[in-house]
Amino acid sequence: MTSPMKCGLMLPTHAPRETAFDASCIGSTAEWAEAVGFDAVWAGDHIVHPWHFMEALTSLTFAAARTRTIGIGSCVLLLPMRTLSIVAAQTATLATLSNGRLRLGIGIGGEWPKEWQAAGVPLKERGARLEEALPLLRRIYAGEAVDAEGRFNSFSGVSVSPLPPPIPVYLAGKAEAALDRIGRLADGWLGFFVTPKGFQRSSAAIDEARARAGRIGQPFERGLLLHFLLDDSHAAVTKALELNFGFPRDLKLAANVEQLKQLALVGSADDVLARLQQFIDVGCTTFCVSPMEKETEAYRRQVERFAAEVLPRLKTGTLR
Repeated sequence: MTSPMKCGLMLPTHAPRETAFDASCIGSTAEWAEAVGFDAVWAGDHIVHPWHFMEALTSLTFAAARTRTIGIGSCVLLLPMRTLSIVAAQTATLATLSNGRLRLGIGIGGEWPKEWQAAGVPLKERGARLEEALPLLRRIYAGEAVDAEGRFNSFSGVSVSPLPPPIPVYLAGKAEAALDRIGRLADGWLGFFVTPKGFQRSSAAIDEARARAGRIGQPFERGLLLHFLLDDSHAAVTKALELNFGFPRDLKLAANVEQLKQLALVGSADDVLARLQQFIDVGCTTFCVSPMEKETEAYRRQVERFAAEVLPRLKTGTLR
């Protein structure tokens, strides 16, 4: 018997521009996800994108207003392109209004250079900006009136009131510098595009950084964003390759079928559960799942099937 797992769902906040976009689906999906037992709903974040793409914090605020108990999270917020004091106020407000349901996932992105140009932030500064911002954000959340005179942040007496409930901060990334930062500064890791062996290696590197920082005794979540296609046909993997994990074709994420099978959830419910078990076996404690299908009706069919055939067994630890 495997321990029960946490599982969240990516909201349909984005879709190819050639398809009709149903914004009402965001709120109704959040309500449905809460009703069927998902632990959280998550939203991706881009400011300039080739697809329809709704801004993350606004979308999550809308989802929070439509629900009562389910967690709400960013997977992941591109913090380095935003003004830190504004993000602190926005996220503290969202955490307060949602009664402590916010999970703040943060990353540095970089796959769409135009949005960084639009934000006035050089791509090469993303990591350094995040490194400087995170300790300041923690202090603001803790109730301090923070003075900063850094390379990217210069302000005096920045604070938030009312003080928000605790906001867990998760970091994404798999580069060496990112894993070190996660171990030193985060409450959890949101992995993406890794194999089970890669997840295990990255997790070990994070633990080494946590040990160096004296943080081994602190709670730490190990999460993973996984894209799925539930399809019982022999053509499932080929279809998944064509869907490109549910990303724009400008980003070729898998070179071939074998690579895709290592990095995604494809096939029958039993196939998907077996793959999830491989990640559980190497220490994953929470999943964020996202359908590769992005057209509204296809997305709905996929998440309903996941909720009916996969989620109950995942939540009760009966994957095998």
